[in-house]
Amino acid sequence: MAETNYIATLLDLMKAPLFGELAKQYGYGARKGFDIADIIDVPSRAVKGAVTPLLSMARKPLSPIIDLAGLLPTLSGDPYTPETIGKALEKAGVTKSPKIRFTESGEARWSPSRDILELGMGRHTKLGKKILGKRKGAEPVTVFEELAHARGGKVRSAIQSLMEKGREKGGMPQYLSRLLEETRAKGVSAKNVFTKEGMAEGLLSLPSLLATLASYAIPHPEHLKDPEERHRMRRYQDAEWLALNYEDPSGQYAIDRGQEMLGRTRDLRENYWENLVHQGYMRAAMAQSANPLNQLAAYFGIKPLGR
Repeated sequence: MAETNYIATLLDLMKAPLFGELAKQYGYGARKGFDIADIIDVPSRAVKGAVTPLLSMARKPLSPIIDLAGLLPTLSGDPYTPETIGKALEKAGVTKSPKIRFTESGEARWSPSRDILELGMGRHTKLGKKILGKRKGAEPVTVFEELAHARGGKVRSAIQSLMEKGREKGGMPQYLSRLLEETRAKGVSAKNVFTKEGMAEGLLSLPSLLATLASYAIPHPEHLKDPEERHRMRRYQDAEWLALNYEDPSGQYAIDRGQEMLGRTRDLRENYWENLVHQGYMRAAMAQSANPLNQLAAYFGIKPLGR
């Protein structure tokens, strides 16, 4: 009985934003109280709420698995050290090398802004540090992957540009662009290890590559968050937020400002659109349209069309 009451209450709460009188007054519904954006939001938020703890559980064992998988390549050949790293550069065909540093951390990364490649000698977990200690050097699979990240050329440059755009947007765009680059770099690393270091080293390196790839393939819960612009729009469409900030219980302030901006020329509208506050006004006004396409444009942050 308690479960039935809970579900009934939940359904009432879900219906209120979609069809209630508040939707007409405060800018988060169209004129008839119908908000296509909220219809998209309700199942989306429900799915994200269910998936988030599952992703956290799936990611929890990744660090110790990466530490263990990293032991296998040590069974064949020797790691690269500050004294021998030049050989790896020759094998990878690197003609313009980034600055290379061996560090105490467990991470290996390339910093594009400084063009510095850092190779960590530590472990990813406290248990790994205690039991395994420091690495003796950087395994070929790690070195070739980071060199692939740092390597110049049109392909790397195009993907790097995509990654930068993904970071700006956050959420899933950031996740997908990073996964693409990591998959590419790990593929290059696998090819180099097999061809430059031998079949045994290549086979022993595969589990390490797959384990680290999984850390990017399984999204972090942060990637499920909506971009900041989506959060800003919701604030403009929220009755309490508008009343608190503008002392406007009707919620009409942002809508009127947005309609005024939408009535300007295209050049002026685009200038307004670059300002997130002004964009919020315009999107609140677009959400009031009886046209579902305008509502969708408001929800997804698509620039308004017109003269």
